[in-house]
Parts: sequence; C-alpha cells; structure tokens
Amino acid sequence: MPEHSTIRDHILAQAAALDLPLDEACLPGIDSNMALLGAFADLLHAFPLPPEREPAPEYRP
Repeated sequence: MPEHSTIRDHILAQAAALDLPLDEACLPGIDSNMALLGAFADLLHAFPLPPEREPAPEYRP
C-alpha cells in the first residue's frame, strides 16, 4: 500500500476518474480507512499458499 501522503493522492485521483465529488471533511476518514484496508491486504498477501492452490473461479460464501 502506498505511504500515507500518497494514499490521499490516490483517493483524489480515483474520485476524479469516477467524477465522484468528495467533501474535504470526509478525506481524513477515507484516508485512514484506505490505510487500514491496505494493512489487511498486506496480511492476506503475506499468507503462504502452496503452488497447487489455485484461485477460485468465483466467490461462493
């Protein structure tokens, strides 16, 4: 996940690409949520899987 200062840049770029208006007051919450989700993604990426495990073709809870 990008460093904290670039997370905000990423948020603003994605919002602009989607033509999504963002209230400046919401940016700190979005910023911290993106950092938290990035930490969760890092945990998932660090989990070792044997090579014979293939991704599921579709998600079924």
